[in-house]
Amino acid sequence: MLVYRISQHIAYQDEKAASQLIAEYGGTRVVAFSLEPGQEVPVHTSPATVFMLAFSGKGSLRSGEESFDVNAGEFVIVPPNAPHAMAAGAERFVVLAFIQFPQ
Repeated sequence: MLVYRISQHIAYQDEKAASQLIAEYGGTRVVAFSLEPGQEVPVHTSPATVFMLAFSGKGSLRSGEESFDVNAGEFVIVPPNAPHAMAAGAERFVVLAFIQFPQ
């Protein structure tokens, strides 16, 4: 498939942030994270470089020791093995994560 409809991969859950794999190609994954107000994806690390794009809503994105309040259309880059996280504020928040694994 060459065209992906992001809206088909947004699915909120009451109990925790939801994630859905959208695509995987050449060592890169694209994952949609859907967060209800107040939900978060806790701090974790990965050997991948992660580009976290605020797709809709407002929230915070953490890369390393810094946390950034972001709006739709803004993104944060996470270097390999750096702690990162995301959290919704007072509204629904959708983050697209482009996860590029080392070759």
